[in-house]
Amino acid sequence: MAKSSMTAGETSLQAIANKVTEVTMLKVSLAPQTDTSFMLKAPLIHPMQALENCYQKVIREAVRLEKNPEKHRDVVSSKLNEYFLLDAGEPGLINSPEGSDAMLEESFQTASELLSKIKYIAKTSIDSNMVITAEEMSEIKNQLQLVMSTCQNVVAEFEEIRLTMGVDIESISILSEASNYLKNALVEMNSITDWKSILALTIGNLRNAMGLLERMLEGLACVQIFHVIDTFYLYRLLVRYRIESNDPISAEDKMKVSSELTGILNNGNPEAKDRSWLADWLKEKMRNIDSDLKQLGDIHFHLKGGRALEYVRRLPENGRNDWDTSALINPELSAEQWYSKFTSLHNLLVLRLRRYKREYFVLINKHADYLLETLDVKPNEQPEMNPDANLFEDDELEAAAEEFDEIDLRVAKVNANSQSDDDYLPSLKNREMFFPKDSVGCKAELIDIGIPRRDTVQAFSHWHHIGPGIIRKEWTANIPVPDHRYYIDEYLMMIRDAFEVPAKKLEKRISRLASFLTLGAEDNDPICNMDTVIQHARTLVSEAGLNKSLAAIAKEPIAVQRMMTILFEEFVMAYELDKRPGLRGSFDDFVAKISATPGTMEQYIGAYPDCINDALVHLTDNDKVVLKWIAFSQALSNTFQAHLREKASVFGFGLNLSTGLKPIGSALERSTALKHFIKWLYSESVFNPADELEVQFAIAGSFAAFLHADYASTRLPADFIKQLEEELDPVDVIEIKVFCHPIRLKDAKPDIVWESLFETPLKSYCEQYNPPFDIQRDGNTAYIVWRENISIGEMSYKPLVARIRIVTEGWPQLSYVWGYPVLSLSDLIQEYFLKAGTQTEEFKTVKSLSQTANLLKGILTYFEAGELND
Repeated sequence: MAKSSMTAGETSLQAIANKVTEVTMLKVSLAPQTDTSFMLKAPLIHPMQALENCYQKVIREAVRLEKNPEKHRDVVSSKLNEYFLLDAGEPGLINSPEGSDAMLEESFQTASELLSKIKYIAKTSIDSNMVITAEEMSEIKNQLQLVMSTCQNVVAEFEEIRLTMGVDIESISILSEASNYLKNALVEMNSITDWKSILALTIGNLRNAMGLLERMLEGLACVQIFHVIDTFYLYRLLVRYRIESNDPISAEDKMKVSSELTGILNNGNPEAKDRSWLADWLKEKMRNIDSDLKQLGDIHFHLKGGRALEYVRRLPENGRNDWDTSALINPELSAEQWYSKFTSLHNLLVLRLRRYKREYFVLINKHADYLLETLDVKPNEQPEMNPDANLFEDDELEAAAEEFDEIDLRVAKVNANSQSDDDYLPSLKNREMFFPKDSVGCKAELIDIGIPRRDTVQAFSHWHHIGPGIIRKEWTANIPVPDHRYYIDEYLMMIRDAFEVPAKKLEKRISRLASFLTLGAEDNDPICNMDTVIQHARTLVSEAGLNKSLAAIAKEPIAVQRMMTILFEEFVMAYELDKRPGLRGSFDDFVAKISATPGTMEQYIGAYPDCINDALVHLTDNDKVVLKWIAFSQALSNTFQAHLREKASVFGFGLNLSTGLKPIGSALERSTALKHFIKWLYSESVFNPADELEVQFAIAGSFAAFLHADYASTRLPADFIKQLEEELDPVDVIEIKVFCHPIRLKDAKPDIVWESLFETPLKSYCEQYNPPFDIQRDGNTAYIVWRENISIGEMSYKPLVARIRIVTEGWPQLSYVWGYPVLSLSDLIQEYFLKAGTQTEEFKTVKSLSQTANLLKGILTYFEAGELND
């Protein structure tokens, strides 16, 4: 085919690579923009083999044995490779309706294969001196018409985009060339008479047109889809580049190059606003996706990260880098409904992102000359494009996708190498590196869309905590962004996590949080402002009775007052302080005591971790005060997590699997009293299994987890048992749930169920046995509170020990453990997902509940791996 030079768009994107080469001293070049979908193929296991999930047990064991959290992802990847094949192919639609049109890329691929087949038939017929028959000519013309129609559809697509964007045809010379070749091919096709004229068409005008159209469809960006990350799906639009070197290329080099590429492409010179044309187009894409997903229903879509933060700060012009987003599918849908919704979402995103890829091709060609002008600066004059590297980035998302860059680069190379010799290939200007010793993929990112998987804490947390607070305002350019609370919680989570796992960029995160907490209602929005968010939290804290805690922060800087109000609210929700007056009083007194005397708080907090000490020298005095109170909250959380674990032991529910020690003395008496009450309620009251009722009695929560762990311990390895003892949710409160039959008691009223089933039996029990606790009803819940003060460590109060709740939704599967009806492991895991995602945003509590869900999943694999004990 006829050769063609680089388009203006390709030239400008390669110029960005050249600029990054100057800055980093690493050879960077534009790579083929092959669309890629990453999936795991299961040659050993069929989806219908419900019990054959031994690989889960093997992987979880390997992760548990690896003590370095930073290596867990590598361990998972290595073990998955023992069972699955990682495959990278073309993105496709899932279960597309029968008779629906194929994607443009698929149609073009079919047409290309068809043209090659016609070319082969014509050539072999000529070599064999075959004369074409009338029937063959008719069929060949029909097939050529199919090829021609597909090419015309591609041209029409790009023409429609060009006209919509107001782009002169001269700006996209490749489109003009392809159209001309196609016009000539049409004339030629109408005059074919023999195999020679057919061959001439297939290697001439029509082939030339298809070669150019193929380059246009490959475009100047690519779509990447990840179905291989265990906690979320990821959809991306990005520009693929490669780094080549005769020396090993480090992960840091790769990250630096990708960061520079993303920064230069998206930001340019921020002061000159020389990327406003790209930002405006991406804003429109955000609004388009939001509108599309609203129509699907049961999905929340929002911008996140640094760009979203700047909108809430009313400084959108400070937004940097790519556009990170989330699409949240309602996790409370049934599995069938959820995956049906995901299929619709997947298909929509594949079609939209591929359309955006074509729009981006036209957009870059339109602005190519201006883009080149903005790059005409020396490296040392280049503005710092990525000063904060997006301080609000989703590190987990980026890290999870990073490992697939190498296979993605190999796919791109295969695509480039599969082209015939006469296809377009960019020339190598750097002739000393025809065969570099190392080559890695890198990228300039444009759009990221993450979708939390259904069976994750993130799905519940994001749906319940972020979804209701999504705002669309004129000052957000009608782009959906989370409200103020989201950013406070996220910054607190990242900073508090650094007290346990070393982190970078802490000084910037701390100072950003301190600054964000001082925001006022600059645009006089009566609803979406910081004061509204803080007042909501303050009301909950005040109603819970934490008056001493609120008084302790009254004279602190405004940033501390606001932050601690949020944190106190998180503690209220985490420990249910509004329902537990004894624990609430101890918590309130403890906060007042530690904060009352100068120096006491610092002594209580203790030494900072090294990574936080490193950040201290970069902080202002105000920032340090904010950090001190964050450290206090972390220490406070540690204190009360330990308190609840000690409480479990005081009441005889400490998990001593490795030693087999049983409670003695007062602990034995307390546990015996509670166990007697539960078993009486289940076996001797109206819930006697011999009687058929339209309700189901079940142990849930931490006591259910305790029972499952105790029962399973004989099948678990010693290191897993030790982890259960250290990390399983302690039996703080015994949860008893009474489920109403979903059909026969569909419209049951909790009050009626309580009065008919509980009131008389509980009264009789108290009269007959005089238990050491009182039963206090509040709506559809009864709280079992110990009658006397109990000393737990340094605290003494009347603790909540059990709770009975009427549940009008759900009908779980039950297990029977040591005579107790208990939620099945699968239902209990789902309950912990829900608790971790909805109960609170308090860092340590969410972490503990999430850990318990994962530990229970680990236990489950030992019973559902198709293995039996003799």
